[in-house]
Amino acid sequence: MLKKALFKDNLGCKPETYRRNLLRYLNELDKLIDERVFKYGELWMKEREVKEIKEIEKRLKEREIQQQESLSTDSTTLDTTLVTEGISLDASDAVFSTVECSESFKD
Repeated sequence: MLKKALFKDNLGCKPETYRRNLLRYLNELDKLIDERVFKYGELWMKEREVKEIKEIEKRLKEREIQQQESLSTDSTTLDTTLVTEGISLDASDAVFSTVECSESFKD
């Protein structure tokens, strides 16, 4: 009985009341922790999704840059080919002109 009186004097309530209040607070704290864990899990999943989206966007940009570089290289190759073929055609025209001229002198 002395312990209960000291307990009540120091804490302002009976041990049974203190125990009941303590358990109620612990249950509420447990619920809050569960909510936080759930929210943390949701945030972690959203963060992971954002990272995956950014990685996909990065790969798409890299692919686009590679395609642009490929088109640029193809364009340069085509220009070089056209210039080379143009020179060859000009040279063959000159050969034909020379042959035509030399044949006209034979007549």
